[in-house]
Amino acid sequence: MRIWYQYPGPVSPFREGVVFGRIRAVLDRVRRPDTEVTIVPTARGVIQWGDWWSDYVRRLSDQEIIETVFGAAEAGYDGAIIGMSSDPGLHEAKELLPIPVVGLMEAAVHFATLWGERFGIITNAFDEGAPKGKRYRHRRQLLASYGVLDRCVGMLPIDMPQQRYLDDLAARRHEEILARFERLAEQLVDGGAEVIIAGDTVLSMVVTGHDLFHLPRSGAPVVDLMASAIKLVEALVDLHRAFGIVRSRVGAYAGPSPETLARMRETFGRRAAHPETAR
Repeated sequence: MRIWYQYPGPVSPFREGVVFGRIRAVLDRVRRPDTEVTIVPTARGVIQWGDWWSDYVRRLSDQEIIETVFGAAEAGYDGAIIGMSSDPGLHEAKELLPIPVVGLMEAAVHFATLWGERFGIITNAFDEGAPKGKRYRHRRQLLASYGVLDRCVGMLPIDMPQQRYLDDLAARRHEEILARFERLAEQLVDGGAEVIIAGDTVLSMVVTGHDLFHLPRSGAPVVDLMASAIKLVEALVDLHRAFGIVRSRVGAYAGPSPETLARMRETFGRRAAHPETAR
């Protein structure tokens, strides 16, 4: 089984040193022996963390992600993962690709609802300059689209300055991050959460790297994004092979016709689509 892991940006020094190796470590820990995972970065993307809150910037990045993962099936991959916690371009990829595609948050929230009735989410430290009204707007919309917003008791960021958080990640100093994660997670448990999602990729890698799979005080399970996604996409590929099912094409994921897709890609100067795309 070959899985395309769509990384959401180019390889910056931070990502090369802190992120890529940890992604591989988590994937190798849980993938089946016959599963081959290729991490594919985009050629262009957002480098500065403080830029993510802008809707315009996010949509530019989303389009780059969509255009990159567009080639996964044609390249011979059996399934794909959108490797960012906000699942950018996931809906469009499901419209376009004839193979299973899974988002990190999509997989994590559904695993969380299998393990408990209600869950909470801990995220990266916020950029202090991000408008407060935008901080969780997209996440709430995402959870609503997955039908689980009413099962989320709350979302909390790691409560430390973002630059110190990034510096600690780069230096692999995880003590303060883990301590704050545990305290905030138990706060969500006290508020009714039965499961905690480590809700951003780098945070999830820290938690998994330290084997924090249950909270020390309450025992509530902690969901890892990447582990959830790889196990879900493996299962979907198995079902695709056994029954021919990829996803429904009669509703939300009904994509453009091959003729419309070819015409629009030509209009916008994109390479021609593979004949199987969007079927």
